[in-house]
Amino acid sequence: MPSLRFRAHFKSQEPSGKDKGKGKEKETAKDDVDDGLVHKPTTGEYVGEAGRGFLLILEAVADEIPVPGVGVVVRLAVGIIKGCEGSYATLECAEELKLHAKTLAAALVDAVKGMKAEDVQEKLKADIASLERDLRYVQQTLDEIVSQHALLLLLFRNLNDDKVRKCMDRLKNSLERFHLSRDIDHASTLDQLEKQILAFHSRQETSIGQIQDAVDDVKAILDERLPLPSSSSSKPRLVRALVPSNSEIFHGRDALVAKFVQLFTRVVPEGQKRPWACILGPGGMGKTSTALAVMAHPELKKCFPVENQVWVPCVKATSVALFFDTLYSALGITHSSGNARNDILQELRRGNGDADADANPTPLVLLLDNFETPWNVGGGRAEVAQVLRDIHQIPHVAVLLTMRAALPPCEGLPWYHMDLAAVDARSAHRIYSAIYPGGGTDPGLPGLLAMVGQMPLAITLMAKVGKLTGLTAEKLVREYKRVGTAMLGRGSDAEHSMDVCIGLSVESAPMKQHPEAMELLAAVAMLPGGTTYEMLAGWWARDLGNLMGALEVLRETSLLEKRNKTFFVLPVIRRYILDPSCFPGKVRTAMIESACQFLNHHGKSRPGNDPAFVQHAVALHGEEGNLQAVLLQTTAPTPRLIASLILLAQYQCSTRPRTLVIQHALRLVQGMESNCVLLARVLFHYGNIALRLCSYKAAKAYFTRARSMFLEIPDMKHAAECLVHLFHIMRRTDDLGGPGATGKFQAPLLWKAQAEFEAIGNKYGVALCFIHLGTVQQSFGRWDMAMDLLFRAREMFAELGDQVVLTYCALKIANLYYWNQNFRQAEIWAARSQSASFGQHLYLMRTQLLARLCLIRGHYERALRMLRRLYESSKAFGLPLETANAMEQMGRTLAKMGKKTDAEKAFKACLAMYGALPEGGEGDVTRCRYFLKRLKDPRVVPTAAERKSLVEMYPEDVDDLL
Repeated sequence: MPSLRFRAHFKSQEPSGKDKGKGKEKETAKDDVDDGLVHKPTTGEYVGEAGRGFLLILEAVADEIPVPGVGVVVRLAVGIIKGCEGSYATLECAEELKLHAKTLAAALVDAVKGMKAEDVQEKLKADIASLERDLRYVQQTLDEIVSQHALLLLLFRNLNDDKVRKCMDRLKNSLERFHLSRDIDHASTLDQLEKQILAFHSRQETSIGQIQDAVDDVKAILDERLPLPSSSSSKPRLVRALVPSNSEIFHGRDALVAKFVQLFTRVVPEGQKRPWACILGPGGMGKTSTALAVMAHPELKKCFPVENQVWVPCVKATSVALFFDTLYSALGITHSSGNARNDILQELRRGNGDADADANPTPLVLLLDNFETPWNVGGGRAEVAQVLRDIHQIPHVAVLLTMRAALPPCEGLPWYHMDLAAVDARSAHRIYSAIYPGGGTDPGLPGLLAMVGQMPLAITLMAKVGKLTGLTAEKLVREYKRVGTAMLGRGSDAEHSMDVCIGLSVESAPMKQHPEAMELLAAVAMLPGGTTYEMLAGWWARDLGNLMGALEVLRETSLLEKRNKTFFVLPVIRRYILDPSCFPGKVRTAMIESACQFLNHHGKSRPGNDPAFVQHAVALHGEEGNLQAVLLQTTAPTPRLIASLILLAQYQCSTRPRTLVIQHALRLVQGMESNCVLLARVLFHYGNIALRLCSYKAAKAYFTRARSMFLEIPDMKHAAECLVHLFHIMRRTDDLGGPGATGKFQAPLLWKAQAEFEAIGNKYGVALCFIHLGTVQQSFGRWDMAMDLLFRAREMFAELGDQVVLTYCALKIANLYYWNQNFRQAEIWAARSQSASFGQHLYLMRTQLLARLCLIRGHYERALRMLRRLYESSKAFGLPLETANAMEQMGRTLAKMGKKTDAEKAFKACLAMYGALPEGGEGDVTRCRYFLKRLKDPRVVPTAAERKSLVEMYPEDVDDLL
């Protein structure tokens, strides 16, 4: 499915969004029912209510003019106007065509209104006939275009554009031949024509009314029942625009609807004004649907009956004049004083029209739907705001307004406003299931709904796609990731297409007036976790000249959300903006550079030797997801970029190990020339991550290859460190020996590493080897030798002033005492590490040791609390072995407490965790199975394999472990 979108804002040479639509499908009443959309008024409803008033009057006046051909011309023009709103709406020039047709018809009627047939000159007849031919040509041309297949509309777009422009030129020439000003198509002049025709129609209606009154009076006299004189102020008016019906598929907004209903139905004390409220939010959230549900609520109808509810569809009010025209039509005003604002205000003061302005008018509620259109008219905001303020002075008029914005319009008015957010998961499921019942039980549905941010319109359109194609949720997710929002609807209006809905905001007047707003929107769209103003100003958008102005525009158009201090873009809007075919390359380049600078500033800090380490760690933690998302966009490798990816991978290894970033770094560096140093570093850090994730074979391969490259460079420090890491791998793999085994393969690695560290004068590396050699001696039960090595290491670290490794050394000493069953000394040395604990690894070591000591001392409740914290932390850090170890200790503690059922659940969970480890874990699985057998039969004797596993894990008596 090709991605045809509203994307002209990114590439000025591209056609406008309407050119990129896939063609307009015919809309029928059946479609509106069967679609199952979360209801918003259709295009037909907008035309029928907002535009029908003047068009009906235009046709009525034309029919009353006894000039041949006038009625035919007007009906042709009206057909083109309605077509521009409906099936021609995908054409780029639809609005301009509509305006020309409307101007031409209005000019003709205005020129001949009041004439008699005998007054018509032959030249005028010829001109009218010429107008009829021109309009028939335009209508036939447009019908031929829109009848094309959607693919042909795309392929022959330029040819179709040329045809439409010829139609435009033909209409302009028609106006010129009719001796009209070249400026007649300006909105202000058209407004005057409309007012003159409305006034003429009003006079005609009044005359007819007076004649009818006279006839009634004569009839009453004849019947001897002459009625009282009627009020001279009574004037016939068109029926007001009725509020469309609300949708049956409407979930997740009941509480919100109830709040608005309560607001509008509360008793208003005499002298006070009716409430004003607005529903705000981005397109697709269901603002109109919510407003219609409020208007349809039975309690609201008690206060505002249907005849007292007025719907004002503002979506097409792209100028102040059109906004006044929309209000005229909605209120059913047929008279014109020449002052549109006064006419509107006078009508509103009349209430429902049954009372005089000075009497007691009945309350009205105006639903100003999609008010962002007139509010964002260039240069017209002050005039629109003044209309709102004038209406607010009318006490009996309440207003409910919907708007794509984050703040209510017209500052100073007492708005009750609500920002409409996405629906909850349950309501999202109900919407999807109501439209596509067959997909309601799909196990992948929650993921699909989360992917579109549980936005009602996106859910609705996705359900339609699911119903049409029969695809599973998993396949819909895959298709959405491939195609994007282009798969969500193919209509030409916001209710039938996600692209159109978002495009209305992206291409709005405020966005066009502030080009930096689009750059900022694209930048924040690259940050899935959102970000703060400080981060935008300091890093992500620091090159923008007017960051605050861009933020205001994005908030005004509701394209940017703010939650607490975080700015973010909603998932569906993000997917629209991030379309790779149109995303601005300069923004991506700038964001990658910012990410590299950020990591270079914060990522090199290490605990123990940098006083600002905590601040750097907090900054990295807050932006880790964003940094990953930005850097994974890179395809062109540079040494600076690879170094940044390594810094991010190193941070992830020390917090929550993942392979995505380091994999990307490896792919990039393998495509570079002369990459030996960078490749060795990437392999080294990849091995470190694989080791923490218990992927021992992969880790061994990475470290072995990295070491050979470091020796070739040469880089003896990192080459020796590879040996230390290989030692850790050998301790965890069964085939190479482990704790309690011979250890003959372990010590030589450490001796070799120690010699290489000594050769380059690296005391840190030598001391680290002493710690690990002490661990080897401990496995043989050589307590004195092990203690001597640990204390030697401690002295060397004290000289180096590295508090982190001193803490690590203290925990190793405490652990040695624990294995020697000197639990008192173990507690003392564990306590010494409390004030200088740095980093996740040391926290887990200390917590595990203290929990074991509490268990030995019989402090079971305290041990259980510590083990739960240990389990949650290990799980959050993504460390599978440590998580399983914590669960095993919880099982032991629960067994000691006599909670055998809970202990059994813990051991079973632990067994599953050990079994899921990529490698190793055989001895751990054996040990867990023994514990489960022991729970059922305390007399069971461990096998040789079980005893070996138990001895390697615990210093206590095997028979006393549970």
